[in-house]
Amino acid sequence: VHDLPVDLVLVRHGQSEGNLYKLMKPEGKRERLHFRHTSDFRLTNLGRAQARRVGKLIATQVGQFDMMFCSEYTRAIETAAEMGLPESRFQTDFLIREVESGNQ
Repeated sequence: VHDLPVDLVLVRHGQSEGNLYKLMKPEGKRERLHFRHTSDFRLTNLGRAQARRVGKLIATQVGQFDMMFCSEYTRAIETAAEMGLPESRFQTDFLIREVESGNQ
């Protein structure tokens, strides 16, 4: 008999530079972000606060995890780390990522 997971909790990354990209002025930070791959966009200060907040919510409502999985995107790794769940190990997986499907 295998110990199967009981809970599956999905958490989206916190606010990232990419979420603010269209709101930025063309010169300055937007121009620097324009040439970076979207997988390298980092969390904003608000995104880090959101990750800490959801980490506290998970700790009180769910408890600890045996394992967390996240994409290799910088913002996802930062979110997992900022959640502050020291008993929960996290692992990145190339197959967990955003997929661009065009304008909807």
